[in-house]
Amino acid sequence: MRGLDGKPPKLSRPAGVSSIPEESPNGEAVIYLGYEVSAGQRTLGQDRKEAICQTPKPQTMKELRTFLGMTGWCRLWIYNYGLLVKPLYALITEGSRDLQWTKDVTHAFNQLKKALMSAPALGLPNRFQKYQAILVEQDDVEIVVTNIVNPASFLSGSTGEPVIHDCLETIEATYSSRPDLKDTPLEDAETWFTDGSSYVVSGRRHAGYAVTTSREVIESGAITN
Repeated sequence: MRGLDGKPPKLSRPAGVSSIPEESPNGEAVIYLGYEVSAGQRTLGQDRKEAICQTPKPQTMKELRTFLGMTGWCRLWIYNYGLLVKPLYALITEGSRDLQWTKDVTHAFNQLKKALMSAPALGLPNRFQKYQAILVEQDDVEIVVTNIVNPASFLSGSTGEPVIHDCLETIEATYSSRPDLKDTPLEDAETWFTDGSSYVVSGRRHAGYAVTTSREVIESGAITN
């Protein structure tokens, strides 16, 4: 939130946005969508944190989902949020109408509120620093993290022993129908040709084949299912 001259800009007060200069070390801060945004950082608004922490223990499934929705909006500020709410989400997966507040569930509920009240300030991204972005515009392409290759293994600098193999031998073993069959032309061999065709008459398919030379038909016939 700095201008080109390095100084914080003068912020106006549009609808829903209030200025609180006394809470910012640089003299300027705004509240936007529940965030307190100041120079270089953003924090959760105190009113939002207090509203969530004053929420009583949910008694119905709807109340529990509402509470988890409010805390989920603040998950960026809560360390190990997924682990903290795991017992609470377990109540939802059980599908029971009456919530069973066990010791672990109650502890998770209280720890979540405690972590929310001590939420730290998060730094804002600096677009002037070097970064790399990947834009994927194709609908059928998705970038995910692989579980097969560990990227850290490429940081060691050791390439290991070279792999010795014969590419042609590997291709023959993979794609050849029989190892003893070769594609070497025979001397003075007679060339035969094969062909086939099919068509549908009255909803029934007819197919046939033929084996010929350049002068005569060696064999032909119908192909039956």
